[in-house]
Amino acid sequence: EGRDTRMKCMKQRDAAKIRAKHQIFKDCDVVLCTLSASGHDNQLSRDLSFSAVIIDEACQSVEPSTLIPLRLKMKKCILVGDPHQLPPTILSDKARSFKYEQSLFYRIQQASPQLVFMLDVQYRMHPQISTYPSHAFYGGKLIDGPGMDASRVSPWHQAQNSRSALRPYQFFNVVGQEARHGHAIYNVDEARAVVETINYIAAMSPDEALGKQIGVITFYKGQVKRIRELLQARFGSHVHEYVDVNSVDAFQGQEKEIIILSTVRASNNASVGFIDDKRRINVALTRARSTLILLGNQATLMRNTTWGAIVDDAKAR
Repeated sequence: EGRDTRMKCMKQRDAAKIRAKHQIFKDCDVVLCTLSASGHDNQLSRDLSFSAVIIDEACQSVEPSTLIPLRLKMKKCILVGDPHQLPPTILSDKARSFKYEQSLFYRIQQASPQLVFMLDVQYRMHPQISTYPSHAFYGGKLIDGPGMDASRVSPWHQAQNSRSALRPYQFFNVVGQEARHGHAIYNVDEARAVVETINYIAAMSPDEALGKQIGVITFYKGQVKRIRELLQARFGSHVHEYVDVNSVDAFQGQEKEIIILSTVRASNNASVGFIDDKRRINVALTRARSTLILLGNQATLMRNTTWGAIVDDAKAR
């Protein structure tokens, strides 16, 4: 009898929780959740209806995941994403061969392009940073919001000695050599250049530079590891609270005032590997708000058509 009573109380408690959740959702104007959570009956009641369901980063979700929120009662569904940036991460070659990495956004864009509208005004990047991505990836249609050049001026752009000032967008040639350890690819010379660049910025504007405004991105996890190690050795264990070091893929959707991009590849081989992916390059070049610093081996990069154009563009500024 005691057990039955406890079970009855537990069922009543669970039912009360469900009713409370449903009431909370009914009183909400906006509900935020993940794609998978939108399919939980205990999270979103089948009795609820929505004027609109907005799916953000829709180009980074596989089609089955995007279909989950479509079960909800809604008047319209809006997919928001950038098909010119990275698609969903699919590890299986077999799955990719069946186009499993294709998003519903991309399918709709290919089937009914008239249903896709481009948001063509950007409010993130200094105009000198946005110029190349606009022409290379968006057909010149991406334009800058009003006053973006003035709003993105930073102290390190205005050093007393103009030769020592950092421009909003520039390339530095790092003469070195890539190395391999197992499957990991890294470039110690570029990692050291990253550390020296951060030290230089901090010395020019210590109050602004290390206030969680610097991001270091690279195409290889091996390089992420080397840069983190050198930064900690130079600035101490707390440096990672102020400088965010990660791969390009992990940085999609994020932004920083200053981005330092380490391209890593430096060899006599003609190929630059998977850094030739234009979608990945687009992500890398569009994370910075005021300053984008490219570090790379010019001789290696110039052998690649895409990277050669990027280096030429940066050096022409």
